[in-house]
Amino acid sequence: MNKKIKNAFDSVHAEEELINNTIEYINKKRGHQKTFAQRLIPIAASFILVASISLFGYKVYNTSTVVLSVDINPSFEIGVNRFDKVISIQEFNSDGEEFIESIDIKNMNYKEALNTILENKEFANSDISVTVAGKEGKQKKNISIDIES
Repeated sequence: MNKKIKNAFDSVHAEEELINNTIEYINKKRGHQKTFAQRLIPIAASFILVASISLFGYKVYNTSTVVLSVDINPSFEIGVNRFDKVISIQEFNSDGEEFIESIDIKNMNYKEALNTILENKEFANSDISVTVAGKEGKQKKNISIDIES
């Protein structure tokens, strides 16, 4: 049976022009297909873009724009970012280190952080001095007004 089918199709032949046109058509279609490298470029560019935005955002969030120096005994500095969030706390003596470890004000709004510090029983009858340091601007001015009030 297989021989009969093979013999039947042996007599079928395509014309030379049809063969050439078919090969040309296939080559054109292959030219429109993207290679692996061509597909990889947009993916790599997207990855680089997302990574750059993430790193930039991390840096923006973790950069202090204003520092609040709190002098009570213990003394410490609170780093505040451009979003008014506490991002760092630096103590200046061992009492400050113990106090900083006893409270959790990181990533709080600076107003909430100061209220947490001022509500502490240790400082109920203490004189407290808060100094605002930073580049002159709207944020420093607003924080100074908030602290004075």
